[in-house]
Amino acid sequence: MCGKERAERINLAVFAVGFVVAVLALGFVAVTKRIELGALIFVSAGWCVMAISNAVTFYTGIFRWKSGPTFTREENPWGFYLSAIPFLVFSMTIFTFLVIKAIQSQ
Repeated sequence: MCGKERAERINLAVFAVGFVVAVLALGFVAVTKRIELGALIFVSAGWCVMAISNAVTFYTGIFRWKSGPTFTREENPWGFYLSAIPFLVFSMTIFTFLVIKAIQSQ
């Protein structure tokens, strides 16, 4: 198995674990009624999933649009970077903002 396939599998595993942690965070809120801590766990899981996903995108050099084109660094470097960099900046900015707000609400 090559490095790119392994990175894709790690990305899928991190997504699955992040999803489970997010669902458990919602269950935690339902049981304990501690909304602030549950929100922090939920958005922290999302931040970790997005960070790994963005790292895998740049490691593999493949950026896929849902119902759209796929850009690779080798075939279309301009398309890859013009798609991947804004997505990285916006997604990590949003999740970092949410994590900071969840921490401030503690």
